[in-house]
Amino acid sequence: MNVSMHMVPITISSHDGDLCTQLAVLVQVTYSIHTVRVELYESAGDYVRLVLEILLTIWVSIQMLTELWAVIQAKRRQVLPLAACHLAVSACT
Repeated sequence: MNVSMHMVPITISSHDGDLCTQLAVLVQVTYSIHTVRVELYESAGDYVRLVLEILLTIWVSIQMLTELWAVIQAKRRQVLPLAACHLAVSACT
């Protein structure tokens, strides 16, 4: 626990404004800082959660790559028939 002392000026005045007194007051402040220590993986259950998080990340990555591959394949199938059709029309003329 830490303690600090500060001089704080205080001005006191009356309601009609005639009396004005300035005081210097010594204020004592007591404070303490409590830190919290947190370990992400302390127990066996935490390590099970870590393994599940890793497996979930791998599964999501595989699914994203599968979807990207499907988009690439669909784009290739869309472009190739159009190119073949264009070649067939130009060959007939």
